This record gives sequence, structure tokens and C-alpha cells, in this order.
Amino acid sequence: HWLDRRIKDDAMLLIVGLQVDPVTSDNTAETAVALLLGNRLTQEALEPVALLHRPDPAQSGELSAGMNMAAYNVPLKENIVKNLWLAGLTGEQRAEAIACQNAHPVQSVENEAVISLDASMGRAGAAAPWLAIAAATEIARQTQSPQMIICGDTTKNVLWSTLITPIASRQEMDP
Repeated sequence: HWLDRRIKDDAMLLIVGLQVDPVTSDNTAETAVALLLGNRLTQEALEPVALLHRPDPAQSGELSAGMNMAAYNVPLKENIVKNLWLAGLTGEQRAEAIACQNAHPVQSVENEAVISLDASMGRAGAAAPWLAIAAATEIARQTQSPQMIICGDTTKNVLWSTLITPIASRQEMDP
């Protein structure tokens, strides 16, 4: 909502995601993550680290269309995404994400560049999307390459797709 409605505000949004002492301990993770989001067109207090592009939802079975929509307005050099991050997915959602691995914009992502935070760290609950954004942002900054994130919303059976791109040039920053 904030990304869509507050585009002209000279403000920042602090997001804190926590999962502490999950009820089920099997394949879960305790997680703490904080993100500070600002509009690159209006805020000048901090130098941006990477660009988070507007997430797009897709109902079950429509992930490919959601991924395309997420990539529609993103300046992807040669349409190359380096890594695909998966987080907060059910088994069915993960299968759909893997089935879409050869589709635009992740058609160049190799199997070893698919990072399942649920498998490597454990399920982070409601903090999973924020953890994926933080991790992908750091890798985008380090590698100067675009990252795609697919997160599940198990309460609505929706898959969210978003792209993180590095700050590649001043031209990209200018309105």
C-alpha cells in the first residue's frame, strides 16, 4: 500500500519483521530483519543501496504472468536476472515457482542460483518476504546484478514477485 499510495511523499518506511520462538520448531527459523525504504524520487536523507521494484501478486497457477508484470517497468540489462530467491512458499507454490524458472525474466537463472531461504534457513513465517528482500538487496549490491524474489502468502494462496536491481547509474536515479 505504501509503495503505491505514497509515491510523492518525502518519507521513509521502516519495516521490522520478526519470528521469535515459532510454535512449530521443525524446519522453522527465528528471524529478525529490518528494512528502511525510501522513495528514490523524493528522499535525499540516505544514499540508496538498491532499488526495490513494486511487487506484483499472482493467484495460484498464474505466477508466470505475475513475474512478467513485476518485470514490466524494470530496466533489466539484457533481460538477465542473476538469482531467484524463494521464501515463504508452500510445497505447491514452490513447485509452481520452479516450473516458471525458464520463463521471463528468470530464464537465465541456473539451478544453483535458485536460493530457497525456507530450505537453507528454515521457514521464517511472516518475516520471510522481508528477509528475502534484505538478502537479495545485499547480493544485488555486492554483485551489481538484478535479483528476483518470489514469496508466498499462504493466507490468501497468492505468490508475490518483485525485482531488486542495483544502483547501476545516475541516469537510473534521475526522475
